[in-house]
Amino acid sequence: MTTELEPWKLAKVRDDLCAAADELASWLPSESGTPFRVSDPIDATTSSEQLVLEDGICLVTPFGGRLSGRIAIGLGPGLVGRASGGEDGGLDPVAVFEPIFQSVSESLGALLGGPIRISEITLAASQSEGFAWSGNGSVVGVTLYDGANHVATLAIEFQIALIVGENPTAEDLARVETPRSTSDDSDDVSEGEESDLTPTAAFESFAMNTLVHSVSRPLDLLHDVELAVTAELGRTRMSVRDLLSLAPGSVVELDRAAGSPIDVLVNGTLIARGEVVVIDEEFGIRVTEIISADNPAAKKLSH
Repeated sequence: MTTELEPWKLAKVRDDLCAAADELASWLPSESGTPFRVSDPIDATTSSEQLVLEDGICLVTPFGGRLSGRIAIGLGPGLVGRASGGEDGGLDPVAVFEPIFQSVSESLGALLGGPIRISEITLAASQSEGFAWSGNGSVVGVTLYDGANHVATLAIEFQIALIVGENPTAEDLARVETPRSTSDDSDDVSEGEESDLTPTAAFESFAMNTLVHSVSRPLDLLHDVELAVTAELGRTRMSVRDLLSLAPGSVVELDRAAGSPIDVLVNGTLIARGEVVVIDEEFGIRVTEIISADNPAAKKLSH
């Protein structure tokens, strides 16, 4: 049995949820040339009809952290175009949306009480199914408008009572009277209205916009990835016989002249050169040169 959410609960999560929707909007191309408008939160626990865009797609991913639940993002046909990576050369929306889900999940951390981890992204059989209540909390969503057109939807299913509680304060009740949204005219949208773009051009435009964002944004997923960094003084080749004859006091001649720069390698690939320095009685490297990716020396040392 599901029950409708009280208006004060929706108002209390409004700012954080709309901020996440603004983050989603920053990845999507606007055909009207104006910023996307975001609706006030909608309680879709008992009915998801207001969130659904006909002929669009819905991508869903579970998340975990302080709270668990799932995130759903829907796109209308004007943004989707070719939604499959089939034989016609279409783009796979799951692959395209991976960095977008990551970005949106970071914005939702403020609402959900801390960082969250997203899981495998899947394409729902339909938008109605993607936004439907699955039993893991309440479904709350916001709709995004490009001009007068409802073009996208962001929804989360989570235990809202664990965030807002059950008893409203005077501030919570006052927040209901101060709506954030400026998209009240969204009800005037004609259901039969369509985008001027062809489906192919629409999704290719969307995909190109996504690629631009992917290049310009930090690769946050790699922040905690550990890499092996090596400072290399020089190299030499030795036979097994010479190697076995090494003893304390033996001198090994390297292929580097005295005073030559030291190579800095990451996972065996040359990325920089520098000079040896001593810091608090420990050795260090002062970088004097950054090696570009197309430098033949980098490729040579990586083998």
